[in-house]
Amino acid sequence: MAYAYDMHYRHATEKPTDFWAKQAADLHWDTPWTSTLTSPDPALPVKTSASWRWFDGGSLNVCYNAVDRHVRDFGRGSQLAISYDSPVTNTRRDMTFLELQDQVSRFAGSLAPPANAASHHGSLTHVDGFYRDLSINLSIYLSIYRDLS
Repeated sequence: MAYAYDMHYRHATEKPTDFWAKQAADLHWDTPWTSTLTSPDPALPVKTSASWRWFDGGSLNVCYNAVDRHVRDFGRGSQLAISYDSPVTNTRRDMTFLELQDQVSRFAGSLAPPANAASHHGSLTHVDGFYRDLSINLSIYLSIYRDLS
């Protein structure tokens, strides 16, 4: 019997566009993507070009997908979200999704401009680079978690 990770890995390597489209469909998108994978040269294999664009035209809010949905949409507020254990500092801290949401909200508030500021353009809601990769990797872990549950 194949393990969930092995099945996901095989699907991701054999049919990456299909695999990632399925994973991305589990996320909340503010603007749906128009193309799962856009290539400057379709003849090139996926792994050969840094100029490939995944989920072209799409935008999402990583924080909403990683934290807020678990509290609001899935009722996981009281479930463990983070377990921090550092042997270096001898610190152990568990945090539920609701506590994490509160901490993230407080931090985001500290980044907000003063009420009298004319404009603020520091949004991370667009899908690009690191933030897209982070949210998609979270989606893989959530997918595996669902399969194992």
